Amino acid sequence: MENKSPLPIWLNQIKNQKKNGLIEFGLTIPYLIGCYKVYGNRISLEEFLNIVIETDSEFCAVIQKCTTTKQYVLGYDKTEFCEKYMSKCIKFKNHKHRYSLFITLNAIELGNDISNLKKTFEKLYKKILYENKYNWNNNLKDWEEFSKKQEQIIIKNF
Repeated sequence: MENKSPLPIWLNQIKNQKKNGLIEFGLTIPYLIGCYKVYGNRISLEEFLNIVIETDSEFCAVIQKCTTTKQYVLGYDKTEFCEKYMSKCIKFKNHKHRYSLFITLNAIELGNDISNLKKTFEKLYKKILYENKYNWNNNLKDWEEFSKKQEQIIIKNF
């Protein structure tokens, strides 16, 4: 499936699911990597993080720990908002030297450099990504494969 949006898949998916009232802030990293797979584009965790960091738009990616699920979620906000109100957060710049990723204060244990961020996410998600478990089920407190309904939601919000 071809991405017809000028936005990268991760940002397009979050933006549309927010607009449709399906989520409040963002989606987990495995969920977003699973979205790429649903679109027929299997990517690694490292490739995904590089795509997020290299996104050059009016929006910045924001990683925080969800207080409900206790999982890391990736959302977005306007770059000017992030630069103004998230100055104490961990920040990463893209190749154009523009801020593109912020780690909120409730997720600082992820590390303050890209190498530590990748290592931490590899420890957390390598096994579940290998098993194609992209969806966090908060009732079961476990990762599971996408249901057909979830895949339809992902395609609908493409």
